[in-house]
Amino acid sequence: MLNAKAILTVEANDDIAPFPNRQMAVLRREERMVWLDLGRPESELLRPVPKATYRVEEYWDEPRQAAFAI
Repeated sequence: MLNAKAILTVEANDDIAPFPNRQMAVLRREERMVWLDLGRPESELLRPVPKATYRVEEYWDEPRQAAFAI
């Protein structure tokens, strides 16, 4: 059986943008069937989520380079 997956990305919202410039597209529960049935244009469904949707923290308890040391 073939098992294929895809992640659709959109422009990053203000929470994510300081890190990568893209984020995964998030469909709300009520938008799932609209997406599958092509009931609205992609541009209305595939968009960044509002600011403060994610809690983003940068955390390092030791230097990052040490993780690559042999």
